[in-house]
Amino acid sequence: MKSGTPPHQTYPGVADSEIHWVPIGLFAGAESAASHRFTSTTEYLETIVSIPRLYVGGRILVRVLWSVDTGSTADSVTWRVRYAPISPEADAVTTAATTALETTIADDAALATASALQRSPDGVLNGGDFADGDLIKLRLDMPTLTSLTATTDAIHAYGVELKFTRKEL
Repeated sequence: MKSGTPPHQTYPGVADSEIHWVPIGLFAGAESAASHRFTSTTEYLETIVSIPRLYVGGRILVRVLWSVDTGSTADSVTWRVRYAPISPEADAVTTAATTALETTIADDAALATASALQRSPDGVLNGGDFADGDLIKLRLDMPTLTSLTATTDAIHAYGVELKFTRKEL
């Protein structure tokens, strides 16, 4: 790469995507900036994010980075992400993030290595739910566990990845 060349290039007719990392420390209620141990299937965390380069007509792929201390592939977690658009100067920040993803995140089996960092399967938020300038309120929870117990198994979330088509500013 030549000096001064940006790390990405945009080519006519080719979609240009970007991943926006939302660390767990930005979620209200997280126990630390690095991770949050979920201790109940009714517990949830929320945050509001701004993605200025989001092309509002494109879909957003949503993944959760997580781990569990068991090291058994029989164990699994179903992560759920819900959302709400928040329009500055119009919507209350207390607007509930209750809209489900158009394609939910599939059940994710634990890896054989205890506490290995995992990336969940993609969930999909289809385009068209946001206007330019909207913020996105996210709500993260884990409503379903298989062969795990939230109170005894250390199930940690580290953050959420949002992969989207970006617009040129």
